Amino acid sequence: MFLGRKKDPAETAGSGKERRRWPRMTLRSLVRVRLRKRGQLHCHLRNLSLGGLAFSAPFRVDLNEPVSFEIDPPEGAGVGGHRVEIDGTVVSSTKSARADGTFIMGCRFGPLDEDSRRTILAWFESFGEEAEFGAGPPRPRGRRGGQGTA
Repeated sequence: MFLGRKKDPAETAGSGKERRRWPRMTLRSLVRVRLRKRGQLHCHLRNLSLGGLAFSAPFRVDLNEPVSFEIDPPEGAGVGGHRVEIDGTVVSSTKSARADGTFIMGCRFGPLDEDSRRTILAWFESFGEEAEFGAGPPRPRGRRGGQGTA
């Protein structure tokens, strides 16, 4: 099942949201991930923004590794839609706080085609998320202690 919802501001307080360029939507579903070293597999989608996503898997993915995603429309989005295929790069890879041995990878999207942009924006709007989508992918921004996030 693919569920989507707008993140409650209390969930992101102190989490660095103010440093992010795009708002995030919590999604709990499987996402098809293609990795150079592992091929195609299903991983758990954690959240989606207009500039990237986070997924979890039972292994760590190297930073800067290219990755491709196939994302189905969220259940309950209230909009027609189709699968979106997006390429990106792994920008963070951390061990989950859960005791299940999983890792959480943050990925930044590369350039999106116009159809993918519109589709993701429609998903956000269908859940009441205020998302503005400018031209092109987000640019990396520096911040204290590391690189900017998507």
